[in-house]
Amino acid sequence: MGATAKGSGLSSFAHAIVLFSSSAQSQIQAALKRWSTQDDLGREIVRNLNPLERFLPPDAMKVLLDAIRKAHKLTVDQLILGYRDACYTQTMRGGSIKCVPPTLVGRAVEKDIFVWFLFRSERKFFKIKANASDLVDRLLIGDKLTPKETGILMSQFAAWVTWNDKGSADPFDFAADAFHVRACLGLDNKRRVDKPLLLLVYSLAAGLSLVRPTVADAGLHSFFEPPPIGIDEHGWTKTWPAKLARTKTKAKPIPRPEAIHSPVPLAYLKSPARLL
Repeated sequence: MGATAKGSGLSSFAHAIVLFSSSAQSQIQAALKRWSTQDDLGREIVRNLNPLERFLPPDAMKVLLDAIRKAHKLTVDQLILGYRDACYTQTMRGGSIKCVPPTLVGRAVEKDIFVWFLFRSERKFFKIKANASDLVDRLLIGDKLTPKETGILMSQFAAWVTWNDKGSADPFDFAADAFHVRACLGLDNKRRVDKPLLLLVYSLAAGLSLVRPTVADAGLHSFFEPPPIGIDEHGWTKTWPAKLARTKTKAKPIPRPEAIHSPVPLAYLKSPARLL
């Protein structure tokens, strides 16, 4: 995974920026200032980059900053694309979580999105989309999977998960409704958010590490923020703002533990999937 930034409370940015020449540093700072003042999402990302991010190793942060430097004379839209592509190359670099690993983790994903992912990733197995939909329906009733089905991966890239920090087995025992889950986990709110939400609960096999998420893993996602200084065990979700959450759910959004892990197969599922 690589070592995280060294130094008590010192940010990854502080370690990485000194690896550039003085002229390159000026270019990076100018580009960051422009991005943070001309783009709402950029304002959040720039703040995460400096000073909040601490888990990303300096060499990985250097890659992100170099992409920003190269775009310092380009449009903000071009800067955004360059930064996004650099993030893709530096995922899963935040180091393993520092707490006792949970027994169960939970992932929330829209049912339609999950069905489409299964269909696209296993086209030779699912002849039509309805076959993938049928498999998800079987997951909801706890139907026994075939050997081939148990080997199907649940994600293409790193998956974001949460767990119960109070000791209960259910990672989603905080959930009041689907909107509450979205608000607590900071799921996308810019698209339609009234579609059925699938809750997947599964175990971690020996050797599978939960990794602390970084700005590179978050990419251009708007609801992400590194944890405060002194909280190094794992990540915490950035919830929807209270005003936004109140328009969808009566329950107050509460940050939940978060981490990421490499793709795992359906065989890891420990209980029937749920639909909210």
